[in-house]
Amino acid sequence: MRQTIESPEFYAENVRRTKWILKISQDDAQLSYFTVVIKRAEEDYGPASVKLNLKFCVLSNKGLPLKREWVGNTEFSKGTAKGFEKLLERAELFGERKEFLPQDTLTVHCQIWEVDAPSIETECVFARSEIEVDRKFFLGSVSDFSQLNPGDSSEVQLQMLSSEDETSLFVPHQAYLCVMERTFDDCEEKLELRIFFDDEVGEFFSCKIGFFDVEERKLDYGKFDFRYEEYGPRILQCELFPTKWDLMAKKACICLETP
Repeated sequence: MRQTIESPEFYAENVRRTKWILKISQDDAQLSYFTVVIKRAEEDYGPASVKLNLKFCVLSNKGLPLKREWVGNTEFSKGTAKGFEKLLERAELFGERKEFLPQDTLTVHCQIWEVDAPSIETECVFARSEIEVDRKFFLGSVSDFSQLNPGDSSEVQLQMLSSEDETSLFVPHQAYLCVMERTFDDCEEKLELRIFFDDEVGEFFSCKIGFFDVEERKLDYGKFDFRYEEYGPRILQCELFPTKWDLMAKKACICLETP
C-alpha cells in the first residue's frame, strides 16, 4: 500500500500555463525511502506535450539542500508524472531531524523550466499540505515513589486520557520509572523513564513528558525524539530533568504525549 501526500494543484504561468501537483509518497515495500514526483494535471491551458528540465531539493530550515536530483529533457503530456523513486532515505532525513523537519515540516523544492525556452524566467509557487498526526495522552502514577533507592525501578500505572485513533498500535504496554545509580561526583538521585511499545510501532516518533503537581500545575516539560533500530528493542529510555527529591517536594505525577 502506497501512502501519498499531495499538494494542492498549482499553475506554472511561465511554463505554458500548465497545471501541476507535487507528490511525496512511501511504499510499504520501500519504507526506507521517500518517492517525490511531479504530475501534470489532466486538464490545463498548456499544449498537449511540453519538454521540461526538472530539479528536486529537500531543504533545511536555513534553505540548505540535504539532497538534490535533476533530470533533463523530459516530456510531459497531460496526466503524466515523473520524479525519483528513491530521492531520500528515511534514516538520512530523520538523522538530521532538527534541521530538516522543524516542527515536523518537510520542505521539498521543485524547479521546472522548458527545454527550448529562449530565456529562463523564475516564478515561485508555494503549495502546502497539512498532515494529521495521531496523538495520544497518558497519565501515569508510581506507588511508593519515596521508597525507591538508587538502582530501584517501579512500574508506572499508565492511563490513556485521549486518542485520535483508538485502533492505532502506537500504545505503550508497560513503563518503568528508575532511580539511577549515583556517580562519584554527583549525589543527586536522577530519574530515567523506560517505556515499552509493541513491535509494530513506527520507527520514528516524538514523546513529550510533563510533570504536574496535585493542583494540576505544570512543573517541567521535555520533548524527546526517538528512533528505533531496525531489529532493536521497542524501548524508549530518557533521562528526566527533575531529580527524585524535586518531584517529592512538589508531589508530582507524570503525563506523556505521543508522538
